[in-house]
Amino acid sequence: MARILVVEDDADIRALVELRISADGHEVVLADGPRSALTAVHERGTPDLAVVTADLGEDRVDGLLADLRLGGADVPAVLLTAHQEEIDAALWRTRGARCLAKPFTAASLRSAIRLALTGDPVTAA
Repeated sequence: MARILVVEDDADIRALVELRISADGHEVVLADGPRSALTAVHERGTPDLAVVTADLGEDRVDGLLADLRLGGADVPAVLLTAHQEEIDAALWRTRGARCLAKPFTAASLRSAIRLALTGDPVTAA
């Protein structure tokens, strides 16, 4: 299964995402922000996928994704957002990320993760 980095500043949502992802057999690496995410990657290795809260701010999310992709790793991303109407989904698709609105269901999270891991075009999300 995949190693999935979850970067979410809300502890309750982070725990829920971990529960849902680990139930599908994936290894979950947790972080509460970009700094702890990079520390976790340094300690545990580059993830196969990053599930990141977009609510950290566009600059912080974009910087984190760029840092994860240093050295040529193709790390796809799923962005979780409580502000879907404020997110430029088309822009994020060009950056290799798909957006998923909060609140999300277990099925929608599972689908977004599956699509991201299989390399299906991000425009399909």
